[in-house]
This record gives sequence, structure tokens and C-alpha cells, in this order.
Amino acid sequence: MNVKILLSISIALYLSACGTNQVKPVQIDTVPIQKAELKLPDPEPLKLRPVTWFIITPENASTVFAELQKKKYSSVLFGLTDDGYENLSLNIAEIRAYISEQKEILNSYRSYYEPKVK
Repeated sequence: MNVKILLSISIALYLSACGTNQVKPVQIDTVPIQKAELKLPDPEPLKLRPVTWFIITPENASTVFAELQKKKYSSVLFGLTDDGYENLSLNIAEIRAYISEQKEILNSYRSYYEPKVK
């Protein structure tokens, strides 16, 4: 029983001593840091290969295939429907828009990170 009373008094004294200490305010110093230099090279321009289109209709099919054989091309036909050609055109337009968007993002990063030349 005496141990419980002694322990209770010790805890009470310890807790009352904690309240008498004054808490010092924490001072936070902030220092601006320099932005890391962003060295992004310009992407190389695309070097696209030439594409030759042959329009084949039932009326000119034999002439086109004869011309292909004369030029020693393989007589193979890859075809698109009018809807497929439209989709191909729309896909290319979307690729162009995506590339333009990426260029703008790259320019935004450059203007933020690279110092302005005066």
C-alpha cells in the first residue's frame, strides 16, 4: 500500500514539474534555393521516309500492277477503306497535336528553369 502512495506522489510531483517549464518558441528560418539548371536538348527533327501512294481502282488495277512489276516492286496490295483512310488521317492529326502539346510543356519547363537571356 505504501508503495502505491509513494508512486502516486512521485508521479504527481513529476507532472507538476513538467508544467512549470516554459516552452520556447521554435524559430524556423527559410532560405530560398537556386533552381537546378535544366539542360534539355532540342529534339532532333523527324526525318521521315518517302511514301508512294498508288490509287487502284478496278479500271486501272492491271496497269498499276504492270507498273509495279516493271519497277521490280513486289506486287502486294495494302488497302484501306475510305473509313480506314479517314481514321489514319485523324490519327496523324492527333499525333501532331500531341507533339505540339509536348513541345509546349518542354518550353514551359525551359522558361521556368533556364535563366532569361537579356
